[in-house]
Amino acid sequence: MPIRFPTLVLAALVWLGVVGSAHGHLMVAQRGTLKIDDDGAFVLLSVPVGAFEGVDDDGDGSLGAGELAAHRRAIERQVHAGLRLVDDHGPRPLEGLLVNLSSSTEDHLGAGDQLVVMGRFALASSSTSTLRLQIDLFGDRDRDRDGDGDRDRDRDRDGVDARDAQGTIEVTARRGSQTRALLFTADRTDRPVFPSDPEVFAEFAELGAWHILAGFDHLLFLMVVVATGWRPRHVVLALTCFTLGHAVTLAACAWGGLMVPASLVEPAIAATIVAMAAWELRSPRHRRQAPSTAHFAAVFGCALIHGLGLATALDELGLAGADRLYGLAGFNVGIELGQVAIACAVGLGLAWLGRRRGPATREVVLGAILWTSVAMGSLWLIQRVVG
Repeated sequence: MPIRFPTLVLAALVWLGVVGSAHGHLMVAQRGTLKIDDDGAFVLLSVPVGAFEGVDDDGDGSLGAGELAAHRRAIERQVHAGLRLVDDHGPRPLEGLLVNLSSSTEDHLGAGDQLVVMGRFALASSSTSTLRLQIDLFGDRDRDRDGDGDRDRDRDRDGVDARDAQGTIEVTARRGSQTRALLFTADRTDRPVFPSDPEVFAEFAELGAWHILAGFDHLLFLMVVVATGWRPRHVVLALTCFTLGHAVTLAACAWGGLMVPASLVEPAIAATIVAMAAWELRSPRHRRQAPSTAHFAAVFGCALIHGLGLATALDELGLAGADRLYGLAGFNVGIELGQVAIACAVGLGLAWLGRRRGPATREVVLGAILWTSVAMGSLWLIQRVVG
């Protein structure tokens, strides 16, 4: 029954939209600094209370002075286990550890939902070029949100949202004139402090591909481009225009200081999906298969807007000094590889569908993708304007 294929496509795209609207571009990070000199590295790090097990007695997500005093030794043990600076000789000793309460909001009067960790790693003079920082202190491990005594159920119910809220830590490392922003997540707990140029390129290429594959709005726009029914060479030209467009914006943000508020960028990205899909739905079939220069210009213009969203993600990852050139190049390469992977997967799937079920079924699926893109793009646009 051919109708099952469009139904599956429609269901998948609706799921994509719902998940994307819930999780798109969520990035709330704890902060820290690592200042390296000849024989030591001073660390200052704000860590959520939820990162520590067995210390939040009342499960309210914050610590009072009494809780801190009662559990100080346990907190210090977990800091030593979850915060390490490693060189060729192994982990360096963390000396003079101090832990103080801090609050990120005004809701915790007399208490703190953050712990500020301060200390010094002792270094050998020959170890500073091979340093790796390891952080595994992420939040919401031990919190009873509703006071029912069941913390495991709270963690299961909250799922990704709760972990993401305290699931990143950004550390700025400094050594002389060198500056490096390091982003840690539960999946990336070990980072080189001052990587080589090839390491920077490879790292940001991976991050660029991930941001395309995990960015539901960017994915949906790419699916619109592939679902136009264009011939393969036209799709390649469109992807090239998309790459050039966001590369221009990324460069303008990295070197030209271009900054546009996310409150404008996010609705604009959703609007590009609606506009492009609606345009293709109104175009006759023969025009869709042979796009005009205006089509490619539209893709390039939309890419400039999408590049602003990618630039926000890139800025949060941190680029400074000599890392900027290699990081930006790697990020663009990663984005292009992610785009090619999506285009190949969707294109091959549509080609297989056309051969197995015939051109009519393929056209129905293409229409389902475009109509669903209009619907989901409109939903995102309303959510982002209202939100």
